[in-house]
Formats: sequence, C-alpha cells, structure tokens
Amino acid sequence: MVPPTAGSSHEIDIVSEELIIDVPQVMEPAQWPECCIYRVPKRLRQINNEAYTPKLISIGPFHHGKDELKEMEMLKVRYFKDFCYRTGKCQKDLASVIEDNEVKIRHCYAENFDISSEDFVKMVLLDSAFIIELFLRADAGGRTEYENDYILSKPWLKLNIAEDLILLENQLPLFILEELHNQFSRSAKNNYISFLKLAYRYLLNLDEEVQAKKEVKHFTDLKRYYYYPSDPETGKAISDLYNATKLYEAG
Repeated sequence: MVPPTAGSSHEIDIVSEELIIDVPQVMEPAQWPECCIYRVPKRLRQINNEAYTPKLISIGPFHHGKDELKEMEMLKVRYFKDFCYRTGKCQKDLASVIEDNEVKIRHCYAENFDISSEDFVKMVLLDSAFIIELFLRADAGGRTEYENDYILSKPWLKLNIAEDLILLENQLPLFILEELHNQFSRSAKNNYISFLKLAYRYLLNLDEEVQAKKEVKHFTDLKRYYYYPSDPETGKAISDLYNATKLYEAG
C-alpha cells in the first residue's frame, strides 16, 4: 500500500469535512414535471419588453401586485361575487378546490414565490373566477343583463384583455380552470359547454376546439396549438409563397 503524501492527506481532510451551504428555497431551480409557465428570457425582453408585459390585468404570480395593474383588482372581486351567485357556492367551497391543488399549481411555475398559502389561494381563486365568469358572460351573447358589462360593452377592452390573457408570464394552469368550471359552473344553463371551448371562443374567436395531440397546459399553449397544429397535414396550406427578393422589395 502506497503511503499518502502530505498533499494527498490534506486533500482527504478537505473532502471529509462536512460542507453545508444554505440555499434558500426561492433559489431552487424548477424540477417538477408539471412545470410549464416561465418568465420570458431577458434577451427577448430587451428586444421588445412591452410585447411580453400585461398592460391591463395580472393573472398568476409573476405580475401580481404591480401598481399599474391594480385598477382591475376591484373588477376581479366583483366578478368573483357574481361567480359565487351564479354557482350558488360560497367562497369556502370554491377555495377548497384551490387548496387541494395548491402544491400542483405552484409546481407549474418555473419559480418559487414567497407568497403565503392563504394569499396564494386567494390570488388563484380571484383570477380563476374572473376568467371563467368573463368567458361565460361573453358566451351568453347579447343578453341584456350583460349589455353594460364593464369589459364586454367596450370591444377594445375585450380585445386588450384577451391579449393580456395570452401572455406567457400571465398564466394559470389550465387544469385548475377546468376543474372549477366542471365542478361549479358547467350546467344546463350554458349547454354544459367545456371550458376549453369557452377559451377558444373568447381568445381566438373560434367555435370549434383545435384538436391537440398533447394536453393544453395554459392559454399560451392553446394559441400555440392553433397556429402550429400537431398534425401539419391537417393545417391550412400556404397558398402564396414569395421568395426573399419579393419580400425584401415589399418591405
């Protein structure tokens, strides 16, 4: 057996020492299989920051609490009250669904957020109820009870809200929206319409669901499947394909 040299003995001592590095939970990288909602890379934001930033309403934790988006928070509360009335359920009944799925919802985000369980559940509940109530009102068409709705009575606002709801950093996992709708608001009154169909109608002005081979994770995903069908052969063919010279001359 070869005796250790002075240098190797020193290395052994270093390795044998216990090393403890305190890494805060908020710094841990996303490793969960459910993870599907991310921040836009800085390089893309530097090119056009406004294209990736909500202008009217925050959904989910990334932009939650920002001063420039707080104006819509009171409207969320109003919609939430109306959603409770529509479903005949109290806040506790609705919140229990969020509470049961809180960990799974958190795992859908690429970051860990320093938000208490109570505040996180409240945020998801208000945002979810707002989205479902808005989609149901829009789907009701020209019913007189919604003709003076704050959003639907203003076509430009309805469009701008839809644009905010598509942004990657402004998402809730689709599964929790479907769960709430299926449990509480899907009824004979709305012909048992699926939440996915409601989303296609409001966000893309489509009456039929796009058949995706994979599970739709959120609204950004939904739009991606629409513009890039899972089976290219079933997509619309490009009728006019111009060469680079013509495209350059056209500007």
